[in-house]
This record gives sequence, C-alpha cells and structure tokens, in this order.
Amino acid sequence: MKLLFIITELNPGGAEHALTNIACNLADDGATILMITLYGNKTPLTQKLQSHQIQTHSLNIDSIFDICRIHRLRHIVQKFQPDIINSWLIHANLLSRLFLPNTYYLVNSLRVEDKRKHINLLEKLTKHIPNHFICVSKNVQNYAENILNINKTKCCVIENGIDTALFKKITFKKFQANQISGLTIARICHQKGIDILIKSLNDLPPNINWHWTIIGAIEEYQYYKNVLTLIDNLSLKDKITFIQPVSQNNLPHFFSQSNIFILPSRWEGNPNIIREALSVGLPAFCWADQDLTDEQIQTNIKNTIINKPTATNIKPITWQDCAKQYQKIFQYLKNRHT
Repeated sequence: MKLLFIITELNPGGAEHALTNIACNLADDGATILMITLYGNKTPLTQKLQSHQIQTHSLNIDSIFDICRIHRLRHIVQKFQPDIINSWLIHANLLSRLFLPNTYYLVNSLRVEDKRKHINLLEKLTKHIPNHFICVSKNVQNYAENILNINKTKCCVIENGIDTALFKKITFKKFQANQISGLTIARICHQKGIDILIKSLNDLPPNINWHWTIIGAIEEYQYYKNVLTLIDNLSLKDKITFIQPVSQNNLPHFFSQSNIFILPSRWEGNPNIIREALSVGLPAFCWADQDLTDEQIQTNIKNTIINKPTATNIKPITWQDCAKQYQKIFQYLKNRHT
C-alpha cells in the first residue's frame, strides 16, 4: 500500500512523535510511505523516518506569503500516486482539503478539541471534503460529530500508543510529606495554558513547599514574555525553572525527579505525555475541555496539588498495535474506494 502523510512540521511534539512512530511501524510492515511537511525537514524525527526508508519532503510553506508553493504538493501527489492521503494538524488538514484533487482518498486526523471559533468555522466550511476522519480519542470524536457536525459514519477513533520499553515503572526520588516537585512538558503557547498553571501555583497554601519544572519549546515568543512577566509580578522566579526540549529518552529521568505532572492546556485531544507519565507511575492530570473556563482549570490544578493524588493505573497500547489499527482502517478505506 502506498501512503502519503502530510503534517504541518516535524519538530518534536505529541502529534509529531505519534505520526513518526505510526509511519515507521507501517513502513516496517511493508507500506511504501512518503512524508510531506509544510515547512522544516531537518529534525530528529525526520532522521528517524529516513532510517526506516521513509522519504521526507518539505514544501517550505511557513507563512501565508508562501502559499503559492502549494502547487508542489499537487505535483508530488500526482507523481507518487498514493492509495491513501492522511493529513495531520489543522494547517495540513485545511491545505489538503482545499488544494488536492478529489480523485484521491483523503483522510484527516483530528487531534484536539479546538476552542478557537475561527478554526471551528473553517473546519465546518470544509468538512465535506475529506472522505474520512480519524479521531485520537472519544472526546475528539464527540467534538467532531457534535461541534463540527461531521457525519458519524465518517469518523473513527484510534488512540495513541506509547513506547512501552521506554516508559515503564521507574524508581522515584524520595520527597518530604509537604514537598511538591511538579513537572509540565508542553510547548510554550497560549493553548498549553502555562499562565493558568502559574496562577494556580501562586494560590497554593504557604505550608506547601513546591518547585515546578517546565520543559518545552517556545512557540509563541510574546506569550512566553507575558508568562515571564507574570512570574516576576508574583515573585515566583526562584520556584519555577524553564528547560529547553529534551529527547524522549531523557523523559523518564525528569519523571523520576517529580511527584506530580500537570498539563494545564486550554484544549487538547489525547495528550501522549499524560499516558507516558502514568505509565511510569507518576500522577498526571489534564482538564482540557470545551466547556471549562480558565478559572475552572486553575481551580482544578490548585485542588489537585493540595489533595496529593496517587497515580492511576492504565493499560497502554504499543505503537505497533496502534499502527496495525491504522493499517486496518487504511486497507478498509482503500478497498471501499476501489
């Protein structure tokens, strides 16, 4: 089977790691795969793809002024002649809907329950174009069907896998009873709600001794500056540490130095970092929901830290199992298309 994947970019992140692992496993099982990014083509993830004999190609479209380069996508698709085209993330989804011939079978992957009104409007206006939608969770499927009004027969759910060899039970650092060593791993941008986390931490009772580590790339620089200003205004500079992105192999170390993980996102889909934290035995939480306000998320974070919860046991699926589900749905869609 010939599969063409399109994603906005492949800088390390949740969706990018997921697609890379799925594509590598599909290639190992015999699929011929071509990976297209809108921009950026030299990252650790592209190197991993190439090590599995997957070609990668960048369209070099990183702003609205580069949209004229979209003709490259049509040329690549016509030359490759894929059985299935699967796009990931909003920009790739919209461009694939608007600029690809309808002679190809198009599958969009929906990864989040987006709260942005203009994005939801664009989704609704173009929802009729894809032949199928793969949702990363039941919540995202409900969002697709009830908010975007996508036909239920065009939606299915395939949840993320995890690297079970890497993310297994670990030995944690010992902490005092009133000591909180918190961890957040997320891109620094409005969606991920770092400002909500900061405000929650500032509201903690004075008898809780806490320090928080935030790991992630700065995606929105002005937002990052606003977060730093908030930290300074609340006199929390000595209690919060920012660290640049680390490799997947280093995540268990940071998990082991923490006793709680919180992802304070305003909206999400099925964040893999939560599953990875839970898999090693670290209590991990996220309240991203269409109906929650920033203030409600802030209250949830504060109450969770105060209550000192324990980890929830989960039974994760492997990336191999996840890829087999993709292979199964792609084969079904190909047979139906032909």
